[in-house]
Amino acid sequence: MMDLKNETSESGVALDSVYFSYGKTEALRGISLHAPPGKITALFGPSGAGKSTCLRLIAGLEKPSVGAIRLDGRLLCGENAWIPPRERGVGFCFQEPALWPALRVREHVELPMRENGLSTVERRKKAAALLDRFGLSPLAERKPEQLSGGEQKRLAFARALANDPQILLLDEPLSSVEGPLREELIDLIHGCKRNGTVILIVTHQLDEAFALADRMAILQEGRLLREGATQEVFLNPQSIAAAKLLGYRNFFPVHAETGRFHSPYGTWEYAGAPQIDGLAAALPEDFAVERSENGEGVVCACWFSGSGYRIRATIGDRLVEGISPTALLIEERVKVRLQGAPIWLGEKE
Repeated sequence: MMDLKNETSESGVALDSVYFSYGKTEALRGISLHAPPGKITALFGPSGAGKSTCLRLIAGLEKPSVGAIRLDGRLLCGENAWIPPRERGVGFCFQEPALWPALRVREHVELPMRENGLSTVERRKKAAALLDRFGLSPLAERKPEQLSGGEQKRLAFARALANDPQILLLDEPLSSVEGPLREELIDLIHGCKRNGTVILIVTHQLDEAFALADRMAILQEGRLLREGATQEVFLNPQSIAAAKLLGYRNFFPVHAETGRFHSPYGTWEYAGAPQIDGLAAALPEDFAVERSENGEGVVCACWFSGSGYRIRATIGDRLVEGISPTALLIEERVKVRLQGAPIWLGEKE
């Protein structure tokens, strides 16, 4: 744990052993994570994992029970320290737009600037540029009730950027957004990295995390399961719990020797493999399932998944999920083949 009384030189936002409770319910249990500037960090996990709570703590809308939060080494909150929300340089875009019914589109963007002391001329000029950036200029004089859901989402995003925040917090930024607007928002969010802004997003959708995040922090029941570069986290989840959240559906024992693993589906070479038995995991896309009268697998479920048919089959006491190019019948016998090396999860849990 870092010394709460001292500043650090680490850039970006850092949570250090943060605990938080809503009454008797523990929402965060010792979370420590780092969100660097100029990167998008996704807080990923199921509902109730504590993702949105992390954003609220960073913004100063809640106070940690224990622990510290820093920005570029400056203590925002912790032992005997508290920086008020408006002094933290945070732009927050909530899951619901939370727009002010009485204000026009232009006024939503100008109001934060006025509270920050900008002159009328500066506000008008800066607001016009922001509205143009988000394709809202033709709607500048409309009120929220006159906007579509996607337009309200873009306005909330523009408002969050009104004061050039050092930290941008986005709670489920792509929820209820489809088609071309989704792609536009992805591009706009990525564009915010250019100024070195610290960007944290909350999502429970894996495809959103992949589309947006440079880094991922996987949360479950208030605990941090895994943190790191997105690709690194996905290819090395390090636990069954994290692997399941990342879409892995196949878990099986492996016997390890120096340089290779032996599994029920074959032997795989691993450079520097530990000499210890444990568990490996594979995605459904890694398993090819084929009809075979002599196959040792039995189909128990089949459904179309876009790129093929997702097959769930039993092989003895193991359950395997894989892909078939054609539909298969329930209780039909199949052969299952693992294509490509599985990932090593570590010792059995």
